[in-house]
Amino acid sequence: MKDIRQALGSDVFLTAEGRYHTPEWAAEALTLGADAVIIGTAITDVSFVTAQFVTAVTAAATTEDKR
Repeated sequence: MKDIRQALGSDVFLTAEGRYHTPEWAAEALTLGADAVIIGTAITDVSFVTAQFVTAVTAAATTEDKR
């Protein structure tokens, strides 16, 4: 993203799109020079969102069990 921003300059509106599955990834795109980030499946696909919660909660529960 940073290389694209440098090549295009600041006069071009740069949109990042595709595979931004976490807020951190979207924020990184903005930090690297994107003017906007298009978010799709990460917030519209209920099964994807649910799977993210299951993964995080399962990992936390596993960590809790090891204490």
